[in-house]
Amino acid sequence: MWICAFGLGWQFVFQPVFVWAIAVSGADIVIPVIPTEGLMTLTLSLLGLGAARSVEKFKGVARENMRKSK
Repeated sequence: MWICAFGLGWQFVFQPVFVWAIAVSGADIVIPVIPTEGLMTLTLSLLGLGAARSVEKFKGVARENMRKSK
């Protein structure tokens, strides 16, 4: 999940700022571009699973078998 967040943050926030800063400074540096197709698929899948789990908990049908036994 954090890798997806970092990748999307880089692609849509930090990379454009760095490209702008490099263009203003006049340097000739190539900034890497991350292909976002896989990131978006994984991120949306994780969000869907989280939403499904929240709905299960809200309805009271969530299993609690992952807790430590005493």
